[in-house]
Amino acid sequence: MIQVTGAKNSGEMQNVSSHMSELNLLNQKIIDAMGNINESVEKYNVMTQDVENIARKINLLSLNAAIDKFDSTVGELLTAVAQAIADAKKTSENSGHIQNSMEKVSQIADKVQGVIHETNRILN
Repeated sequence: MIQVTGAKNSGEMQNVSSHMSELNLLNQKIIDAMGNINESVEKYNVMTQDVENIARKINLLSLNAAIDKFDSTVGELLTAVAQAIADAKKTSENSGHIQNSMEKVSQIADKVQGVIHETNRILN
């Protein structure tokens, strides 16, 4: 009876040993899969940083374009104001021309205000 019990225990030990080997292989596969997941997450993080850098550069380019447009528009408007004032001085004896020039100045001021508002909107 001792021999039967010993053989039975030996068979169970071999069975347990076989299961342990299977569990070790499965554990190694899980470790490998986790390593692959970790590697993918690192690549994703790099791509995310690249996208964020590109977005920052696009925002800066957009801001620079808006500032250039603002500078150009303000320069044009200031030239128009100076011309309107010069026209008003040349025709000071004619009130119709003065009124017309003042309306131009008012329109130009409205445009400057619109450009400033648009620039503030873009910056905010």
